Amino acid sequence: YASAREGWTSRCFDDRNSWQEKNLDVTALLETIIAHVPPPTVDVNAPFAFLVTMITRDPFVGKILTGKVHAGTARVGDTVRVMNREGSAVGTGKITKIRASRGLKEVELPVALGGDIVSIAGIEIASVGDTVGAEAVTTPLFAPKIDPPTVAVNFCVNDSPLKGKE
Repeated sequence: YASAREGWTSRCFDDRNSWQEKNLDVTALLETIIAHVPPPTVDVNAPFAFLVTMITRDPFVGKILTGKVHAGTARVGDTVRVMNREGSAVGTGKITKIRASRGLKEVELPVALGGDIVSIAGIEIASVGDTVGAEAVTTPLFAPKIDPPTVAVNFCVNDSPLKGKE
């Protein structure tokens, strides 16, 4: 149980009288997450496979791909292949930077391990849902289809009774 507004967490509901006194942090919540959420099961010895889930841009680095490493490891300088959802090769690229969030800070890493959520720079041709992987990876990772944005704009002549009275 927790209240972000009041700044407390507790493992049992009956402990609500002591919330104000001793549980003024989120330690109980974090310990519960660690106890009940299993670590990722990945094969770090398999070929590198990374699913792109978000794209950002940096004026100095270029396109930054964020996603989860599903298998293997990648290092700065590795050459990788990009595949779309259907499995056809889009192109190749070279990893120039690997970044990860640690708390509120973003730090550069020399290597991305299986199970990590990282941001990779240096691959300009990938888009959301693509698989970035080693040359040995031949099948793309599953990515749900994203609906295209729907925006409708009508340009027409103002024929209302108030036309010309602006």
